[in-house]
Formats: sequence, structure tokens, C-alpha cells
Amino acid sequence: MNKGSYLLFIEIPEDIVVTISGKEYPIQNGLYTYVGSAMKNLKQRINRHISFQEGGYKKHWHVDQLLEKGKVISTLALPSVKRTEEELSMFLSSFYQTVPGFGATDCKRVDSNLFYLSNHLDDYFSIIRKVLEYNCNKKTMN
Repeated sequence: MNKGSYLLFIEIPEDIVVTISGKEYPIQNGLYTYVGSAMKNLKQRINRHISFQEGGYKKHWHVDQLLEKGKVISTLALPSVKRTEEELSMFLSSFYQTVPGFGATDCKRVDSNLFYLSNHLDDYFSIIRKVLEYNCNKKTMN
């Protein structure tokens, strides 16, 4: 299956300000996770994000603005026939600080798909565990 949702773990080495459609988003250095979905070509979408700086891609999504300065250090693919991006973002917003208004333009119940994890690898492992447990629980309930 080559569709579903994904998480990008992005390291931002220094404080930056990202401007999207005239709105400024101050981003402090540290580790972030971005929730996205690709209901076609999931592997290709993730690969595009990983190789953004080398690929000469046009900026299309909010996350492209981050990838210009940051680096994808890890990914988590969650193959699914159902779009779960919004549910994942809702779930993560109860644990992690959001960057309000960032990357959730097609979501109705959340205002962000970008989460600040801090500078600690503990948060990285914690979020992977939480998302995998959440994803497994959703599948057993259906």
C-alpha cells in the first residue's frame, strides 16, 4: 500500500522566521515533527521531503519552508486507506506544543500539523511510541 499518513522529524539548527502567504512563523531551534498525508504515492512524498534541499523542488507545502533551513533526520510512514493526518495532529496536540496555523490548511479540527519536541531525543522516541500505540489501537477498534 502506497498511501497514508507520515511524520517527518525535522532538526532546525538555528532560530528562524518562516513567512508563508505574508504570515510570519517564528521557529526556534530544536526538533520538530510534521504530520502529513499522501493518499497517493506515500513513499515518493516522503522521499521528496527527505531530498528537498538537493532536489531543486518548488515550494508547495508549508513544510517546504522548514526544509529549506532544516533537515529531515527521520520519518515514520503509517500506510492506510483512510486519511488520518487530522486525527494524528489532534492526538499529538495533547502532548506537544504546536506552531499555530502551520501546515493544517486542509484540516477542520486542528490548526497545526507542526509540533515542537524540544532538543531531546527522549521526545523523539516517546512520540514514535505514542503514535504507533495510537495507530494500533485505532486498527483494533475498527
